[in-house]
Amino acid sequence: MKRLCAWWEETVGWWKSQKVEWYAAYGTVIYIGIIVLVIAANLDDFFKLKLNELGDFLAGAFGPVGFLWLVLGFLQQGRELKLSSDALRLQAEELKNSVEQQSIMASAALKQIESQTLAFDLQLQECERSMSAYFSFDFVDDPRGNFPNMAHLKMTNYGGWAHHVYLQFSPTIGPSGRSYYPFFRPEQSRTISVYFEGVEPGHKQGECKIEYVGNDRKARAAIFSYEAIPEKRWIFVKTPYETNNDW
Repeated sequence: MKRLCAWWEETVGWWKSQKVEWYAAYGTVIYIGIIVLVIAANLDDFFKLKLNELGDFLAGAFGPVGFLWLVLGFLQQGRELKLSSDALRLQAEELKNSVEQQSIMASAALKQIESQTLAFDLQLQECERSMSAYFSFDFVDDPRGNFPNMAHLKMTNYGGWAHHVYLQFSPTIGPSGRSYYPFFRPEQSRTISVYFEGVEPGHKQGECKIEYVGNDRKARAAIFSYEAIPEKRWIFVKTPYETNNDW
């Protein structure tokens, strides 16, 4: 019984697996075979048919077959159109996915370029800092008054090398004028003496400009502000409020 059920299920499955064209082809063969048998059984009457009667017979006999294959042709065309539509849909999805992937890749590339640009800018800034000198001033007190009419500043370079360093107070304080130093090494300090001889008492303000040549042989400048009180032999130079690379 089980074998019979299995055989029946296998047979039904095989028949179901066949396409409509297969049934149509075998049906057509059987149909034509029947027509041939009918003609053979009535062969004398068949040969006695007139041309118009023969035409009507053939048209009536093979009309259903032609109509069947016409319908099958439309069904086949519909299946092909469906397959074409599915293929186009898949291509559209693939194209959409490709565009999304390209967008993600372009966004990642843009972020990478931005990161590289930022890193390059940081490198340029670091290079610029290494090529520039950074000066700082500290007032040096002389409590014993060993140097009358004179104040002292400790000028320190916390940056890179500086060559041909010129320092000038504007307006000029006393006869100090313009000071020149051949070079300033990194972390090097020098004592700057400011003379107040002949300077009227009172609070003085102005600019202290430093001009020098950096390691890259570019002319650079830093401008500080200063305050001084000659009668107290005191001077204070503030943090630069302007820097530039052109004299």
